[in-house]
Amino acid sequence: MNYTVENLEKNKAKITVKVDAVDWQNALQKAYEKNKSKYQIGGFRKGHVPYKVIVNAYGIGVFFDDALDIIRRNTAKFSTKKRTLSL
Repeated sequence: MNYTVENLEKNKAKITVKVDAVDWQNALQKAYEKNKSKYQIGGFRKGHVPYKVIVNAYGIGVFFDDALDIIRRNTAKFSTKKRTLSL
């Protein structure tokens, strides 16, 4: 995962993130683990539906919000560790 930080104003910055395919797949897997208990499909116990079955039934987008949140949190950790925040 690569990111760049562009200072816009005194107290504002723009962070641009480029996510590798491996990091994105890991974030999707973590999002699946977090949300798998919400899905129940015939033939499977609640919380035990395989990843591909959920994707086929609901689409890959059901995990995007949580995957993006995971990526955002990881990026925020890395970007703030290297910068000193002055208030």
